[in-house]
Amino acid sequence: MAEPHPSAGCTSRSVPRYLGSESFTGEPYAWGQFNTSTSMSTRMSTPSSYYKAGDADGTYAVPSGCAVGTDCSGLTTNMWGLTTKLSTTNIANAAYTSADTGTWDRGEVYVKSGTHVVNFDSYDTHGNMWWYEATTDSSLDRVAFRTEPLSYWSGYSHRRYVNQCP
Repeated sequence: MAEPHPSAGCTSRSVPRYLGSESFTGEPYAWGQFNTSTSMSTRMSTPSSYYKAGDADGTYAVPSGCAVGTDCSGLTTNMWGLTTKLSTTNIANAAYTSADTGTWDRGEVYVKSGTHVVNFDSYDTHGNMWWYEATTDSSLDRVAFRTEPLSYWSGYSHRRYVNQCP
């Protein structure tokens, strides 16, 4: 994607609801992006930077070139250590293996092709499943670590990246 010229401003961006004053903690949501935390920090700390944290535009139009952050498939791309961004459709396709839904390993995902993907982290002592996801759901507008029961993800498929360690 071509970078906008610094004088172009950032008018196409929808400011994430949690920002308010342009200060941020964590990784902001930006549809169509997959900036790593390091690249985001570098871009945001450049004194003459025209980059802005996040883009919570729910229309899913062309990604804002001035926003830094990640979307759900960008988060999975980064977590799997890939350098080319995957889409939720790519993640759900045959290049990735279906996983046994009875057991989960860190880094496995639940994906709904063309819609959303969440990344499994762990079970807590009560058996609750903890997930990482980049989302605008519940006004989060960022990467979140939260618990949801497996039933919450109705219509999703359990997938494991083929190069993922067991």
